[in-house]
Amino acid sequence: ADAPLELAFFGTFIGLQGVDVLARAILQYDGPPTHWRLIGEGPMKAECERLLAPLVGADGPSRVSFEGWGPLPELPGRLASAEAILGIFGTSDKALRVIPNKVYQGLAIGRAVLTASTPAFLPALRADEAQGLVWAKPGEPGSICAAVARLHQHRDQLPALGQAARTSYETHYSNRAIA
Repeated sequence: ADAPLELAFFGTFIGLQGVDVLARAILQYDGPPTHWRLIGEGPMKAECERLLAPLVGADGPSRVSFEGWGPLPELPGRLASAEAILGIFGTSDKALRVIPNKVYQGLAIGRAVLTASTPAFLPALRADEAQGLVWAKPGEPGSICAAVARLHQHRDQLPALGQAARTSYETHYSNRAIA
């Protein structure tokens, strides 16, 4: 409980994912200790690394770390070591109408997923964070910070929230449910 809350983002660092919004949120965040792991490669990664360089542990514990993809079969284990998964936060038309793989995958491994509340998600899921999805407003860094604060407030409940996330996956997003 004294260790920083571990949040993991994985992706291709493209605009749809709103990784620029996430980077601004990380810069703004001033709550309880949190470690933000950003995994992947892509066109916006260098800019994110530049923006977040002051938080990458030169003067004390690192609040942010960047990791490459590494071997793909190891990715689920790397994600499972986080307490919650970060989804997408973009505002493009496509970002507002898709449920990205990272959300499915985060739910499938039994981790709470913090992502933008968009019309792509069922209203019943958007209305209740006890189902494993924690919501932020698209394009709003402050909303991401508020959602991280909620995760901290309920940190002792994250294992149960992870179980609820897995149930949400099975109920709404598994291959069986989609078929």
